[in-house]
Amino acid sequence: MGETNTVLVVDDDQEILDVLAKFIPTLGCEVLLARDGDEGLQLFLADRPPLVITDLRMPNMDGLTLMRAIKEASPRTEVLILTGYADLESAVQAVRQGAFDYLPKPFDLGALGRRVNQALQHHRLVSEKEGLLEELERRVEARTAALVESQQRLHAVFNAIRDALVIV
Repeated sequence: MGETNTVLVVDDDQEILDVLAKFIPTLGCEVLLARDGDEGLQLFLADRPPLVITDLRMPNMDGLTLMRAIKEASPRTEVLILTGYADLESAVQAVRQGAFDYLPKPFDLGALGRRVNQALQHHRLVSEKEGLLEELERRVEARTAALVESQQRLHAVFNAIRDALVIV
């Protein structure tokens, strides 16, 4: 399911889960819900959604630890961090570790919707770029193989000539 518009939401606040369970589908996305980092990681590994929205502070596994595990398993996955304990240090740390964005709670649904769409679009563009690069690499390999074969044939023709040959 990973290449669909699926969003995994991980938060220990049931109210946030309820709000996002209703809001995310209005963006044309499927939504998966997890109540903690452990459950979120299990859901992520099973489904590989392109976007994860996670709370920063949760019991057992916090949002940054979850993000590191997700990025290790799938570096292209986008992660949005939500927190009711926003500070500059945690924001910088989250972005440095690969978060797509960091939004303080309470958040504006319109702003969250824009960031979700931007994160999904970024994921699509990166995936498309990687696909194009793979295709280009295949084409270069094929052309290189054709050139090597042509060069080998040319050498074979020149080596098979018994008469003197002068190239001017």
